[in-house]
Amino acid sequence: MNIIKQIKEFIVFDFYFNLSNIPAIAVLLLLYPAVMLLPERCGYENELIENYQLLIVFFGCFLWTLTPRYRHLFIFAALIFFTMALREVNTGRALFYAVPGKPNEFYSWDHIWYAPYRLPAGIIYAAVCTVYFFAAKIYRQIFELLAATRIPVWNILIFVVCWAGADILDKFCDNLILEEGVELAAYVSLLMTVCLYAFNPVKR
Repeated sequence: MNIIKQIKEFIVFDFYFNLSNIPAIAVLLLLYPAVMLLPERCGYENELIENYQLLIVFFGCFLWTLTPRYRHLFIFAALIFFTMALREVNTGRALFYAVPGKPNEFYSWDHIWYAPYRLPAGIIYAAVCTVYFFAAKIYRQIFELLAATRIPVWNILIFVVCWAGADILDKFCDNLILEEGVELAAYVSLLMTVCLYAFNPVKR
């Protein structure tokens, strides 16, 4: 019981719906007119919605390196967010290996020269991030941040729902604009959540 009490005192939730939730909600509200009005190609790789996703990812990576407090923690967050950018472009395949004359189709990894190096490079990158996590004592900064702030419930809930929704739509929905739009909302929510922690956390 003592441990449960200590956990309750350490982790405090904030159920207030704050301004950082609005951008993701706005993206979701704009999905209906987007699906109705935009051509399907706007949901393709390297097109409108995907480009916005990449813009958000790179903007977040740059922005978080500017934080004065918990600096190492947010640099680490930028490094992790960068892997999402690589995921969006399929580690470069979606950018440089499109099949000519076939929209939204790309050459298989068998035709790409750096395919054998993807896994070793990923392992090295993960190892560097892990070493940085422990060398910079980022785990300590996480505990300090959680001890001084409240966890924004709505921010996390919106991100989880959008991310899960995008994954479900990817499997069961043929509308790429809807799928990519929900994924865009997830990225926006994640960006705003980390920015909230970085620049204006809800303090206890």
